[in-house]
Amino acid sequence: MKSNKYLLLFPLTASFVLYGLESCKKDRGKDTTSIRANFTYTGADTVPGPPQADTAKYTQFGTYIGSITPTLFKGKFNTIRFQDVWKQQDAVLMELIDNNAPTDDPLRYAVFSDGQQIELRPKIYWANTTDRKVTSKQVRFDYFYWDLKWFFQGMQLPSGYQGVKLHQFVNQFNYTMDNGGPAQAGLSLSSDHYPFIDPLFGTAPGELPSNYVFGNTDSTFVYNLELRPVGNNRDSPMGGLGTQPIIRSNKYEPLNFIYSEGEEMNIRAVVTFDYENLIQMYAGVDNVPFTPDDVFVYAPRFWERLNVRVEQLK
Repeated sequence: MKSNKYLLLFPLTASFVLYGLESCKKDRGKDTTSIRANFTYTGADTVPGPPQADTAKYTQFGTYIGSITPTLFKGKFNTIRFQDVWKQQDAVLMELIDNNAPTDDPLRYAVFSDGQQIELRPKIYWANTTDRKVTSKQVRFDYFYWDLKWFFQGMQLPSGYQGVKLHQFVNQFNYTMDNGGPAQAGLSLSSDHYPFIDPLFGTAPGELPSNYVFGNTDSTFVYNLELRPVGNNRDSPMGGLGTQPIIRSNKYEPLNFIYSEGEEMNIRAVVTFDYENLIQMYAGVDNVPFTPDDVFVYAPRFWERLNVRVEQLK
């Protein structure tokens, strides 16, 4: 059954967290100096939206019906980190969400539709090399990345779907399995992101992208669409992801972070996901709108809707 493919996603993600972070923590000195990071998650900010967000269409899913803006849009993360260089044996990590924290830790959640503000308490892990000075140092974090558990959206369907049971949402997906209830209830639709991106990638079970790597690139793209085994490299600074694709983005300027032992340091960040008209509807195989085989997907190049701005406060 198709629903089984979604059950396989998270064990692979969990194995990444164990390998990717724990191997990096080995032989590192854990910093205890106070760092505060104030994050704002929003769906609309001063940054310009993607140039093709409202005009680009798919051709493989039938006639385009229209677009929907979710009324609720949020995310849940396994971890969020900064990293200075891609070579882990030389890298400095600043972890904002402890991957060992409880799965229901409220710090893991980001409500973009509410403009949520949250304070995180990062920890720094320094590479075990003699030339790293931990007492006072400026670190250029070229990478910002997160390991995503899900994006979740709630929305109202057009009236044409009254009495129509959409095949795409009959199966239980990760969020609905965890929280109970069907994805579609009349004209209300609530689901994580997996059914919306599965038709776009068509990959094997467990090989939909869940890692978003910002920085150290001049474009946005999906790395490793060929599903090759990849290790630690410029586009995979976290390493240990097996064959998963990785979302790469240039929507981030490096954070020049000045570390001072014994002092309180403050970071301010705004993370934007422009979810306006994010969901596109297509008429499916029968090419007749408002029928059970209609297809709902994220808009083309949806990863260009993400933008990260971060600075250290003086």
